[in-house]
Amino acid sequence: MESTSVRMGFMIDVAGYGRRSARAKTDVQQRVSALVTEVLRDQGLRLDQTYHHGTGDGMVVFLPGEIEVHRALVRLLRCATEVLAEDNQRYQDRMRLRMAVVIGPIGPAAIGFSGDAIVEAGRLVDSDTLRAAHGADLAVLISAQLYEHTVREGHAGLRHTDFRPVEVQAKEYTRQAWLWHGQPRPAAAPAAEPTTYTLAAAGGPACVIGIRPGRILRVHDMQIWVNSENTDMEMARFNEFSISSIIRYHGALRDAAGHVVDDVIAGELSRAVGGHRPVAPGAAFVTGPGALVGTHGVRRIIHVAAVQGEPGAGFRQIRHVGACVANALALAERLAADDPAIRFILFPMLGAGMAGASVTQTATELVAAAADHLESTPGSLLHGIRFLAYADAERVALGEALRGNPLLTPAP
Repeated sequence: MESTSVRMGFMIDVAGYGRRSARAKTDVQQRVSALVTEVLRDQGLRLDQTYHHGTGDGMVVFLPGEIEVHRALVRLLRCATEVLAEDNQRYQDRMRLRMAVVIGPIGPAAIGFSGDAIVEAGRLVDSDTLRAAHGADLAVLISAQLYEHTVREGHAGLRHTDFRPVEVQAKEYTRQAWLWHGQPRPAAAPAAEPTTYTLAAAGGPACVIGIRPGRILRVHDMQIWVNSENTDMEMARFNEFSISSIIRYHGALRDAAGHVVDDVIAGELSRAVGGHRPVAPGAAFVTGPGALVGTHGVRRIIHVAAVQGEPGAGFRQIRHVGACVANALALAERLAADDPAIRFILFPMLGAGMAGASVTQTATELVAAAADHLESTPGSLLHGIRFLAYADAERVALGEALRGNPLLTPAP
């Protein structure tokens, strides 16, 4: 039997579970299981690598003791929010979750697990404080000890302004905890509207331009992913929440605890750029996909210089961000000619995330560059160009850009 170790863990409870019918309860259990699987996949873990058990109306999961808790907490909060929002767009039965995240000693016992951490998680998730939290489909309390280890230490991706202290009383438990309020409730699903477009002129390529809503880690059918980089072509740190960070971490080779043992994509990009930093705005470089080939079916990553640093101002979107699309698509055509399996390419909203550029203007420029490419490349080998819409504002902006582009018409 394994010994007791200090681990970070979370407990999930479904609000209103007891009021559902037997059929609805079964469906909700399956949805919670799928959510937990996706959350763990985002951590680079499988369920069988954790301490876990079901609770009837939820689940308890403790991660391996070797993980970096600050990185794991960022990914847990973001991923759980995103996956729940996507789930609720697919089902009429809206699922609201209470989550407690804790850290402490835990180990296997005769009928489950033992340790103060699992007791604390149960008290937090069942507290009146968490039950009274309103305004979001995911209400989260983190323990005071975990807050001290992560948020108060100032780790990247964890802002103290996203948490507020609360007093929690449940049975004999009376302690301070921290209520997370970093994500607003997602907007209702939009009304049906065209999301794919082709060239309006006859005789053009059959390639379809469209929107892919949601998280990039939910995408498994795009052979080329485009990575938004800076003009130094230095990928983001693993614990940041950006496309560059996601591609770097999930493309790396990792051990059982999620630690990177071979920074595959960043290393290959560094060798491709060589001593030519900084590169020209809009420049594009190709690397392999690292581990993403096995997990997401990606065959190539195209890195584009979409942002550049300015002293005292951080990173800003380059002046002509459409050049990134033009250069990436030119490379994609050559890759498609060499590899018949490459037919689809995925673009994020280049420079509209961490760099803070206008979402509306960015969408207009990206779509225009894609339409121009198809107009000037009648023999395009690409079957699809997709733009990733992580947030509702991006989806709306891309939809308006597609509808407003004179070269495009809704796909049949």
